[in-house]
Parts: sequence; structure tokens; C-alpha cells
Amino acid sequence: MNTLLTRRPGPLFLPALVGLIATLALLLAAGNVPAPALRAPLGLVLACFAPGYALLFALFPPEAHRLQQAALSIPLSLALGILLGAGIDLAALTFSGTLFAGLSWVITMAGLAIGAWRLERSGGLSGFFRQTSLPQVSHLLTGALVALLVIASAGWAGVALYRAAQVETRPFTALSVEPASIDGTLRQVVVVANHEHAPVAYRLEVRLPNGGVAGGWSGVLTPGQTYHVSLPASLDLEAGERAEVLLFRDQENKPYRTVHLARP
Repeated sequence: MNTLLTRRPGPLFLPALVGLIATLALLLAAGNVPAPALRAPLGLVLACFAPGYALLFALFPPEAHRLQQAALSIPLSLALGILLGAGIDLAALTFSGTLFAGLSWVITMAGLAIGAWRLERSGGLSGFFRQTSLPQVSHLLTGALVALLVIASAGWAGVALYRAAQVETRPFTALSVEPASIDGTLRQVVVVANHEHAPVAYRLEVRLPNGGVAGGWSGVLTPGQTYHVSLPASLDLEAGERAEVLLFRDQENKPYRTVHLARP
């Protein structure tokens, strides 16, 4: 019965599939296609499987379909990735995902081409499919389902990693009031912490309920710098009244941060 179900992958089926996936991954990376659900699993195959598999296929073409060789492809690809990164650094090139994907694709296609040529020269089977018996069809279908499950899991993991990599901590300035001991007396201090990416000019005011200003500070803080401002010993607040600690930045008239102070 010469149907698709009575055929099994031949020696060139997996190499051709790896080459196709590697090419698709490179095109998605080069075109910066906004499809992480597709780019993540294909990119993982290109970075963590394809180069090592192609190298093993070039060295041992008849064994390309064996599970042991496929398993060895992952650590070998990781080692090749480290060497690629070191080579990019030694060549003083700007590292980018597209450059890494392009070099991985070149290694993959070169290894696959050499392996196909050696397989043809050896006189062995070199087709994409070969005949099999019907009892083996169930095993092929089971293997296909397992492969789909592995690909789906890799896609989910890749999407999660991609989204995590896209999370960027937005710059901000923290304002808080903390207790501190000054000359043996428990006082309250205002803490201004610059978590921006550049120096910022700040202006601090302690504003009373009647609109008066009881204290203040102004200055420039560099990224990562923290400054402490002591509050007046007594703000003379009545029950239910609140003072405000207002923080302005970059000559703005609208407060950037506000902390309320109430009578203990």
C-alpha cells in the first residue's frame, strides 16, 4: 500500500526539516516579525539544536535519524553557541540576535549540505521517505504526537522567556518618611532615592495645612543616590490636620511625589 501512512521518514527527512526550521527562524529574526509564539520555538531550535545536529550529520550521515545523535545535538549546539559568541566578541562586532541567528544558520546549512553530499556518495538510502509496514504506523503517530507536545512545551517556555525579557524596570524616584535617631533624639527624616537613568534636579517642600512652608531642600541626585532630609522637630499639627511633603523634579510645578504627615 503506497500511501503516506505506509511511509516513514527517510535519512534526509529530518535534515531537510531542520534546514527548513532554521531558515524560517532566520527570516523571522531578520525581519523582526512581532510573533513571539512562532519566533520562540523556532529560535530555540536554531540556537539549541540545529547547528549541533548539522555538524553531527556532516560527520556521521547514516546515523542522522538515531535518537542518540539527536540528543547529542543539544549540548553540541550550546557549545557552538558559546564559541560563536566568543568569536563575535573577538571580532569586535556588535552582538545582535540577527547576527547570531545568521551565523547559526550558516553553520547549519553548511553541515546539512556536507552531510547530504556524503550520504549520496556512500551509496546509502538518501530519500525523504521509505516504505514501512502498517503495524509501525501507530508508533509513528505516537512519535508525532510526542514531538508536537515537545514543540508546544518549547513554544510556551519560549514565549514566557521572551515576555520576561521584555519586562523593563521603568525609571522612578522614591519618596518616603522614616524614623531616625539624630543626636540621640528620635526624629523623622524624608528619604529621596533616585532610581532614574540620569541625574535629576529635585526640590522638596514640607507644606503645612495653612499653606505655609515649614522646611525644604533642593539639589541634584545622580542615579542610585539617596538623600535624607530631616523634618522639623514639631510641625504643630492639630488633631485631624495633615502636612504634606511635596517632591518636585526638573523645575516642574506639579508635585511628582507626595507623602502626608499626620499628628501621632
